Amino acid sequence: FKQKTAYEIVDCDWSSDVCSADLRQEITLRLGLEAAQGFAQGFDRPNIRYAIAPRQSARPQLLKFLRTHHQGDSGILYCLTRRKVEATAEWLKTEGFRALPYHAGLSTETRQNHQRRFAVEEGLIMVATVAFGMGIDYPHVDRVIHFSMPRNLESYWQEAGRAGRGGQHCEAISFWRRSEIVRARLLDWRSREAYLALWEAWAEGGCRKGAVAARLGLPRENCGKCDRCASGTAGGGLLEAPIAAPWWATPAGRLVDWVRERDERRLSNLSSDLC
Repeated sequence: FKQKTAYEIVDCDWSSDVCSADLRQEITLRLGLEAAQGFAQGFDRPNIRYAIAPRQSARPQLLKFLRTHHQGDSGILYCLTRRKVEATAEWLKTEGFRALPYHAGLSTETRQNHQRRFAVEEGLIMVATVAFGMGIDYPHVDRVIHFSMPRNLESYWQEAGRAGRGGQHCEAISFWRRSEIVRARLLDWRSREAYLALWEAWAEGGCRKGAVAARLGLPRENCGKCDRCASGTAGGGLLEAPIAAPWWATPAGRLVDWVRERDERRLSNLSSDLC
């Protein structure tokens, strides 16, 4: 597309591997490319099974999952902070797993070495921040685990989509805590809305994958194998979640409204449920 600038007419294009319809429209307007032709292709990954579960006893919960499902397979474990990455990688090693840390605070040589090993070795767990992202396209990743909440819908879909690129059946697992919703109050308005949109998608009834896909502008279809489609409860048998009711029926769902300050009267009722 020929775009006339203050200096000359130049060729312009922009691309994204995961981008919602609203975000595509905003980027197009900001770049002044309203007259440009757009091309969109679906980025559905039908071989991924999505599951969400409350994070209670974090390490025992994670350890049981790793030893029960895909023992010895490769995977990516996303953590929120560099400190958490380092601590989790060291702990997994003591438990007999082959784990490598990856975050922006490591030297370039260390990051390149760990990424090279992950690309060619089987059975490695890469414990990483979102720095382990661009250009990650390995066919042998059998699980992607979020040990902390992703930042938004696009990040979740993109990071979860790094599993199963070889066409094999795989899992995208997310552990959550109610306190993570409350932390959204510390974000600016734009980041908070993007963060809470993922929670709202997860809190909807019906297919987990379909709810997220619909908010990204993709066709809403039941996948038939996510935790809700499988059993109608968090974890769907893939993760043991000893809770009295499905999480979307608990105060966690109402916390989203509270964070947005739509109904401050709920505060007193919710305070006892924060963890």
